Amino acid sequence: MLKHKFIFTKTIAVIIILFFTACTGTRQYYNLALTFENNGNIKDAAKNYLISLERKPSNKKAKIKVLSIGQKYLDKLSSDFFREYNSQQYETCIETYTEFTKYRTKAKTLTIELIYPPIYDKDYLEALRLYSEINYNKVLKFIKEEQYENALLLAKKIEKLNPNYKNIREIENISYCEPLYRDAIKLFKNKKNNLAKNNLQLIQQKSENYKQSSSLLKLINDLLFVRYMIFYPKNSYAESVYVNILNWSNQHSDKFELITNTPFSNFEVSPSSINSTSKELLKTIHLATGIDFYLTFNTTNVFEYESQLTAIEKTGYETHYREKYEADNKTKYKEYYTKPFKYFEKYANESVEFDLEYNIINASTGKVFTSFKQHYIAKDEINYNELASGYSGVSITNSSENNEVKSSSGSFWLSLLNIIFNSWQKKFNATKTLKPITTLKNDLLNNTHNKIIESLNIHLKKNDND
Repeated sequence: MLKHKFIFTKTIAVIIILFFTACTGTRQYYNLALTFENNGNIKDAAKNYLISLERKPSNKKAKIKVLSIGQKYLDKLSSDFFREYNSQQYETCIETYTEFTKYRTKAKTLTIELIYPPIYDKDYLEALRLYSEINYNKVLKFIKEEQYENALLLAKKIEKLNPNYKNIREIENISYCEPLYRDAIKLFKNKKNNLAKNNLQLIQQKSENYKQSSSLLKLINDLLFVRYMIFYPKNSYAESVYVNILNWSNQHSDKFELITNTPFSNFEVSPSSINSTSKELLKTIHLATGIDFYLTFNTTNVFEYESQLTAIEKTGYETHYREKYEADNKTKYKEYYTKPFKYFEKYANESVEFDLEYNIINASTGKVFTSFKQHYIAKDEINYNELASGYSGVSITNSSENNEVKSSSGSFWLSLLNIIFNSWQKKFNATKTLKPITTLKNDLLNNTHNKIIESLNIHLKKNDND
């Protein structure tokens, strides 16, 4: 019985779902179209009757309505087309023709044949020809008068309605590209190469072969391309930074080139070493190699320190209690006392530090673009307590560095809070090993690398904007 009831309930649920699906489909659009029709809105009524029929081609009511109301709508559009064509409103009549042929085509796919005067097909082609011809000549006039924005708007309209008319695509390209091209040349002459590049890239997206845009873009890219000569640091301590910078530059080879100073390994370049003789050599190297800037850096005052582990023996006190009775021998109480134990306070530290000297120097003038000196330091230390041999059973939770008797009333939770907030007790669980000295060194050298990369990025950006 329960099984049959379940099947019946499930069937009812499916029927309800199908009912609401129907209501939100063909019936919904039919009812909406009926409302439009009753309000005299033939256009929206016809469109919604057609959608209703599309949702359910077997809907006879919708099909009858498309035959009647749809035909009325088509008759109205045909009448509008006739009036617009004869009053030479070519753009409007083209849009009207497009609208009623689109509606008629949809109806035809649903086996409904709506009629309109066949001569309108010929009139449409003539309207399209006249519209395109008139406005094409306007576009040419706009271009001649350098009104490129107006030319572009009108050319796009012609291309939308009549995409194969003459060379309208080429004319549209001219309307779009010419003002960008002229502006790019002005920017280039004023040495605003980065802005000129932006214009030329927009042109390339539209038309790769527009005038000399490709050649000009290549020239500007070459001018914006920066060539650095990086000098190997005198102190090999920073060798990893040198290697990392070279690797980083390979990932950005589209913006700049970084070459090594191998042919000039004995030539020192720094703000303090530049004189009249070295300036001439800098210019010579610049002319011979095309180098734009020299990049030099070095680490000085390098200092690494790692102390020995020191251990100071100290005494701690563990709290204990014993049960005792009052004088009446009936009342029991706890008597607290301390026991001393030995532990060691251990300490060690290490540090790495150096000064970074860094320079970017103009290869053609010898002038310093960027120069800075910065001190880098990294430290680590350990400071912990450790029980002496033979005292492994001591409870640190119930212990103190002072010989004070402490009640353990409140027990577990008070003991837990005590170990959390008591720095002396926490030191028994502190880290007991220093970081490897190489870790500190590598962290500092990575910071150095990041600083140089940051400076290079700033320099490249500044060079782009110059």
